[in-house]
Amino acid sequence: MSKQNINLGTAPAGAGGDDRRSAWVKAISNFNELYDWLTGVAGGSNLPAALPVAKGGTGSSTAAGAKSNLGIGDIGVGQSWQDLTSSRQLGVAYVNTTGRPIQVTVLVGPTSAANVSPFLNVDGKSLRGAYAASAGAYIPSVNGIIAPGASYSVVIANGSAPLFSWLELRG
Repeated sequence: MSKQNINLGTAPAGAGGDDRRSAWVKAISNFNELYDWLTGVAGGSNLPAALPVAKGGTGSSTAAGAKSNLGIGDIGVGQSWQDLTSSRQLGVAYVNTTGRPIQVTVLVGPTSAANVSPFLNVDGKSLRGAYAASAGAYIPSVNGIIAPGASYSVVIANGSAPLFSWLELRG
Protein backbone atom coordinates (compact mmCIF):
# COMPACT_ATOMS: atom_id res chain seq x y z
CA MET A 1 0.00 0.00 0.00
CA SER A 2 1.23 3.50 -0.66
CA LYS A 3 1.14 6.34 1.83
CA GLN A 4 -2.34 7.75 2.39
CA ASN A 5 -2.12 11.55 2.18
CA ILE A 6 -4.60 13.63 4.13
CA ASN A 7 -6.05 16.49 2.10
CA LEU A 8 -6.06 19.53 4.38
CA GLY A 9 -8.05 21.61 1.91
CA THR A 10 -7.70 25.34 1.37
CA ALA A 11 -6.49 27.45 4.27
CA PRO A 12 -7.66 28.75 6.62
CA ALA A 13 -10.93 26.79 6.94
CA GLY A 14 -9.84 23.61 5.08
CA ALA A 15 -12.52 23.89 2.39
CA GLY A 16 -12.44 20.94 -0.01
CA GLY A 17 -10.26 18.80 2.28
CA ASP A 18 -10.90 15.45 3.92
CA ASP A 19 -13.42 15.38 6.74
CA ARG A 20 -12.23 14.21 10.18
CA ARG A 21 -13.31 10.61 9.69
CA SER A 22 -11.62 10.28 6.27
CA ALA A 23 -8.45 11.88 7.63
CA TRP A 24 -8.32 9.43 10.56
CA VAL A 25 -8.99 6.43 8.31
CA LYS A 26 -5.95 7.47 6.23
CA ALA A 27 -3.82 8.07 9.34
CA ILE A 28 -4.74 4.67 10.82
CA SER A 29 -3.95 2.99 7.48
CA ASN A 30 -0.52 4.64 7.51
CA PHE A 31 0.15 3.50 11.09
CA ASN A 32 -1.01 -0.05 10.31
CA GLU A 33 1.36 -0.22 7.34
CA LEU A 34 4.27 0.88 9.55
CA TYR A 35 3.39 -1.64 12.26
CA ASP A 36 3.05 -4.43 9.67
CA TRP A 37 6.50 -3.60 8.29
CA LEU A 38 8.19 -3.19 11.69
CA THR A 39 6.68 -6.34 13.22
CA GLY A 40 6.84 -8.43 10.05
CA VAL A 41 3.25 -9.57 10.64
CA ALA A 42 0.07 -8.36 8.94
CA GLY A 43 -2.05 -6.73 11.63
CA GLY A 44 0.95 -6.68 14.01
CA SER A 45 0.33 -4.62 17.11
CA ASN A 46 3.45 -5.11 19.25
CA LEU A 47 6.62 -3.41 18.15
CA PRO A 48 9.84 -5.33 18.79
CA ALA A 49 11.81 -4.26 21.86
CA ALA A 50 14.71 -3.59 19.51
CA LEU A 51 14.32 -2.70 15.86
CA PRO A 52 16.31 -5.16 13.71
CA VAL A 53 19.44 -3.88 11.96
CA ALA A 54 17.90 -4.81 8.59
CA LYS A 55 15.09 -2.34 9.27
CA GLY A 56 17.34 0.54 10.30
CA GLY A 57 17.62 -0.27 14.01
CA THR A 58 20.40 -1.48 16.24
CA GLY A 59 19.02 -4.94 16.95
CA SER A 60 19.38 -4.41 20.67
CA SER A 61 17.82 -2.56 23.58
CA THR A 62 21.19 -1.93 25.27
CA ALA A 63 24.12 0.24 24.21
CA ALA A 64 26.57 -2.67 24.48
CA GLY A 65 24.37 -4.91 22.35
CA ALA A 66 23.84 -2.18 19.76
CA LYS A 67 27.59 -1.56 19.46
CA SER A 68 28.21 -5.28 19.03
CA ASN A 69 25.44 -5.73 16.45
CA LEU A 70 26.62 -2.72 14.45
CA GLY A 71 30.29 -3.68 14.66
CA ILE A 72 31.21 -0.58 16.63
CA GLY A 73 33.91 -1.05 19.22
CA ASP A 74 35.54 1.25 21.69
CA ILE A 75 38.98 2.42 20.66
CA GLY A 76 41.55 0.25 22.40
CA VAL A 77 39.17 -2.65 23.04
CA GLY A 78 40.51 -5.63 21.12
CA GLN A 79 43.30 -3.47 19.71
CA SER A 80 47.01 -3.36 20.42
CA TRP A 81 49.91 -1.02 19.68
CA GLN A 82 51.69 -2.09 16.51
CA ASP A 83 55.10 -0.80 15.43
CA LEU A 84 54.72 0.11 11.75
CA THR A 85 57.97 2.11 11.48
CA SER A 86 59.41 -0.19 8.83
CA SER A 87 56.29 0.00 6.64
CA ARG A 88 55.45 3.73 6.94
CA GLN A 89 57.03 6.83 5.40
CA LEU A 90 56.69 10.52 6.07
CA GLY A 91 54.69 12.36 3.39
CA VAL A 92 52.86 9.24 2.17
CA ALA A 93 49.07 9.04 2.54
CA TYR A 94 47.54 5.93 4.08
CA VAL A 95 43.87 4.95 4.54
CA ASN A 96 42.37 3.40 7.67
CA THR A 97 40.81 0.24 6.22
CA THR A 98 40.27 -1.50 9.58
CA GLY A 99 36.60 -0.55 9.86
CA ARG A 100 37.33 0.87 13.35
CA PRO A 101 38.97 4.02 14.66
CA ILE A 102 42.74 3.74 15.10
CA GLN A 103 45.20 5.94 16.98
CA VAL A 104 48.46 7.00 15.35
CA THR A 105 51.51 8.35 17.18
CA VAL A 106 54.71 9.31 15.34
CA LEU A 107 58.12 10.35 16.72
CA VAL A 108 60.64 12.13 14.48
CA GLY A 109 64.21 13.32 14.96
CA PRO A 110 66.86 14.46 15.18
CA THR A 111 65.66 17.73 13.65
CA SER A 112 67.60 19.87 11.19
CA ALA A 113 66.78 23.14 12.96
CA ALA A 114 64.74 24.79 15.69
CA ASN A 115 60.97 25.04 15.20
CA VAL A 116 60.74 21.90 13.06
CA SER A 117 57.29 20.41 13.59
CA PRO A 118 55.43 17.29 12.44
CA PHE A 119 51.84 17.55 11.22
CA LEU A 120 49.35 14.69 11.15
CA ASN A 121 47.04 15.31 8.18
CA VAL A 122 43.67 13.58 8.42
CA ASP A 123 41.29 13.99 5.48
CA GLY A 124 42.77 17.41 4.71
CA LYS A 125 42.84 18.66 8.31
CA SER A 126 46.25 19.26 9.91
CA LEU A 127 46.97 18.39 13.54
CA ARG A 128 50.22 20.00 14.68
CA GLY A 129 52.52 18.10 16.96
CA ALA A 130 55.20 19.48 19.26
CA TYR A 131 58.07 21.50 17.82
CA ALA A 132 61.83 21.26 18.25
CA ALA A 133 63.32 23.86 20.57
CA SER A 134 66.72 23.40 18.94
CA ALA A 135 68.45 21.60 16.08
CA GLY A 136 69.19 17.96 16.78
CA ALA A 137 66.17 17.46 19.04
CA TYR A 138 63.73 14.57 18.94
CA ILE A 139 60.16 15.78 18.77
CA PRO A 140 58.00 13.98 21.33
CA SER A 141 55.27 13.06 18.86
CA VAL A 142 52.28 13.96 16.83
CA ASN A 143 49.24 11.80 17.38
CA GLY A 144 45.58 11.54 16.63
CA ILE A 145 42.62 9.26 16.13
CA ILE A 146 41.82 8.24 12.56
CA ALA A 147 38.22 7.43 11.66
CA PRO A 148 37.44 4.35 9.54
CA GLY A 149 37.98 5.16 5.86
CA ALA A 150 39.95 8.34 6.60
CA SER A 151 43.16 9.20 4.79
CA TYR A 152 46.16 10.18 6.93
CA SER A 153 49.80 11.15 6.56
CA VAL A 154 52.57 12.78 8.60
CA VAL A 155 54.65 15.60 7.13
CA ILE A 156 57.44 17.78 8.52
CA ALA A 157 57.32 21.58 8.41
CA ASN A 158 60.04 24.23 8.89
CA GLY A 159 62.97 21.92 8.15
CA SER A 160 63.54 18.20 8.16
CA ALA A 161 63.59 15.27 10.54
CA PRO A 162 63.70 11.55 9.80
CA LEU A 163 61.05 9.14 11.00
CA PHE A 164 62.11 7.61 14.31
CA SER A 165 59.00 5.57 15.17
CA TRP A 166 55.44 5.11 13.92
CA LEU A 167 52.99 3.30 16.19
CA GLU A 168 49.33 2.56 15.54
CA LEU A 169 46.70 1.29 17.97
CA ARG A 170 44.75 -1.12 15.78
CA GLY A 171 43.45 -4.65 15.74
